Amino acid sequence: MLSQRRVIWKLWVGSYVLSLGLHAALYSVTLAVLIVAAPSLLTPRRTQSEQLNSAVVESQWQL
Repeated sequence: MLSQRRVIWKLWVGSYVLSLGLHAALYSVTLAVLIVAAPSLLTPRRTQSEQLNSAVVESQWQL
């Protein structure tokens, strides 16, 4: 009876530690992806009309 409790306890602790490890790995991968993707997500995107306007302004400055 005592060994059966010990086995159940070890299985429970092992599954808990495994769960913590998997959550930590998932968290670190998510954090790494956010760190890599953050600069491109934070910079404002220029629309096509803004790009066209800036090209027109640059061409006028060259004249």
